[in-house]
Parts: sequence; structure tokens; C-alpha cells
Amino acid sequence: MTSTERRTTTLPSIRLHVAPLDRSDWQWGMDRRIMLTTPARTIADLAVSPIERGYVIDAMEDAVAKHLATVEDVIAATARRSPWRVAATSRLLCRT
Repeated sequence: MTSTERRTTTLPSIRLHVAPLDRSDWQWGMDRRIMLTTPARTIADLAVSPIERGYVIDAMEDAVAKHLATVEDVIAATARRSPWRVAATSRLLCRT
């Protein structure tokens, strides 16, 4: 989970990290009770994490196929989150 400020949880399956979160990077969930990062921001978070690159590409392909995000959306979200990682993320995602 991404938060703009430090938080803690007792749930072992949840990992929290602190990062800037622009208004365009989140949306209300379907039940309107919880805020979620957009698909583009979620993929941007994955792209700058140490996760296996294949998972990032799979997530990008799924998002594009379901019309949830474009490569450009993810690159823009990456620029807001980690500007120094835009070039690497662009190279990775432009292969899809």
C-alpha cells in the first residue's frame, strides 16, 4: 500500500511504503469507502520496485487490454512518483 505519510499495520501480508501521491494517482473504490491507487500508479509503483520485470510487463499488458491504463499513463505516474526512474520505466514498458 502507498501512503503519503508513515503508517503501520499488523497484517503480515500487507507492505506499506511512503511515496508522493498526486490527486491524479488515486481514485475511490467501487464501494466509495476506500481510496485506491489508479492502475497506472500501481504499475508505476511496481516498475520502480525490485519485483521481477515480467510481472510489471504482465500488469501493463492486462491494463492496456482492459482499457484501464496506457503506457503513457504509467510513464506519467512514474514521473510523479520517481522522476529519476522515468527513462528506465519507459524502456521497459515500450517493449509491450
